Amino acid sequence: MDRINQPTRKWLKRTVILTIVCGSALGLWLFIGPKATKQPEPPVASTNVQPAQMNEIRLTEIEEGVKKWVLVAKRADYLKDQNVIRLSDVEVEVFWKEGGNVKLSGDNGYINTKTRQLTLEGEVQAQVADYHFTAAHVTYIPKERALLAQGQVEIKSPQALVQGNNLRVELDHKSLVLEEHLLTRCRFSEKLWTR
Repeated sequence: MDRINQPTRKWLKRTVILTIVCGSALGLWLFIGPKATKQPEPPVASTNVQPAQMNEIRLTEIEEGVKKWVLVAKRADYLKDQNVIRLSDVEVEVFWKEGGNVKLSGDNGYINTKTRQLTLEGEVQAQVADYHFTAAHVTYIPKERALLAQGQVEIKSPQALVQGNNLRVELDHKSLVLEEHLLTRCRFSEKLWTR
């Protein structure tokens, strides 16, 4: 019986020794062998971030199911880090509470994406009912439903021409308030006034 077990013991002994040697060799190879390559690091973001650009865009602001304004621009650049959409060649239609609208156009503009405040700059033209006004800078403040034209403003209606500084248009109250009056010309006939 010892003879039968003797080859089995030799085979078992050799298997154990071979397993120990292979395990040691594998452990040694993992310890001193080639190191795992590092994962490539993502590229560092450039400080000169290019804005996302859009051509011929149309935006509509709707609040509680009511359309507040519609904006059309020939070009828009989204500056995410500044929360601003910069606009070129802009037309905006702001809607009154009880119907009607205010039409604005400007060379340039921007929208603050957090406050939803809209500003137009350059040669800004506006039409409110029969009144037309021009200014270099007009801001729409959505929470107040107001337009602010800072600086020189010229207002024309079929009967009058008014010049002054700093105009505020209250859309829900349908009122125009000019902070500083400079000149008023009235028309009493069909003849155009002269400057």
